[in-house]
Amino acid sequence: MCERKGKNETMNARAKDVRGFSMVEVLVSLTILGFGLLALAKFQVTALFGADRAKQITEAVNVGQAKIEELRNFTTIGGYNAIASAPTPDETTPSNTEYSLNWTVDGSDKYYKKIQAVVSWTDQNNEPQTITLSSTISRSDPVVGGRFMLANNAAPITPP
Repeated sequence: MCERKGKNETMNARAKDVRGFSMVEVLVSLTILGFGLLALAKFQVTALFGADRAKQITEAVNVGQAKIEELRNFTTIGGYNAIASAPTPDETTPSNTEYSLNWTVDGSDKYYKKIQAVVSWTDQNNEPQTITLSSTISRSDPVVGGRFMLANNAAPITPP
């Protein structure tokens, strides 16, 4: 014989089989998720400040390097002799940061000059930052250097 169950009995049997989450479990999991999202947001802010600082350092190096290359780009010995220290710092703004560039030239040796470029700026925390680049420029006539590059190996070249 077949027994027939009532509608209420079937629903009660299903309710006993279905398992769910209690309100406490949901609140605990949401709290843990909230703390995780806060930590992720703090990491994001720190990463943005780090990326901005790296960008500022890169720009400062580029500003200093461009000045050193400009000083190095002389075409005659007269141009080499004219390389001198900056009377006043140069102000430059390649992006959203203003950089101050100052350079000094030590020409105490007759065969080369020591260049020191100092780039200063204020970072996003209003703290002063400075980077120093140093280089040496040789007293060699570019005309003679060009002759060496174009010379035939058979004939030695003497400077004028």
